[in-house]
Amino acid sequence: MKFNQDSTYEKIQSLFDQLKGKKYLSVKDGMPQQDEGTYLNVFSLEKSGEHYYLLPCPIFKENYVNGKFVYWHCPPIIDSHMYIFVILPEYPCSVFVGTETAYSPHYQYCLDGHTSISLNLDVLYAGSLRFQQSKLLAWSNMSGHYKPESSDRFKQLTPNVKRILPEEKFYNLRDFLITKPWEN
Repeated sequence: MKFNQDSTYEKIQSLFDQLKGKKYLSVKDGMPQQDEGTYLNVFSLEKSGEHYYLLPCPIFKENYVNGKFVYWHCPPIIDSHMYIFVILPEYPCSVFVGTETAYSPHYQYCLDGHTSISLNLDVLYAGSLRFQQSKLLAWSNMSGHYKPESSDRFKQLTPNVKRILPEEKFYNLRDFLITKPWEN
């Protein structure tokens, strides 16, 4: 296969142009400060087929040895409950997740909320996820600290994030809270 430098450059330029058009979401005024998460309770979400799994999150220095990213601790298996997520501008192709105390039977992995994952920084998008036996049932824009518009997902999410968070599993905040689509 011959390497086409012009085509590769055009693809990279297109991705940069897409990223330039993104808006950053800040924590809404008046929201309480949340404790920052750690390498023990913030993870990177990945998908293989219809199953999801957690990986160590690359934003924590504890996940690096001699400048190399390593998997030296084992993330938990995705349980059948609610998780929260953020997408950071510095990692626009990744979905970082954690679980709030209210939703998890595993206290050691719990955190305060969305800004615990983002380390109180701006995000591209934030919301909630519902899983059943490592399969995504639904995701939403449910985030009290960032309050993203449901329509922002069309322009704020990169192709890889859209692969991880498929459109057909999205429910706006109201439907996510009231109808609980995973119970139907």
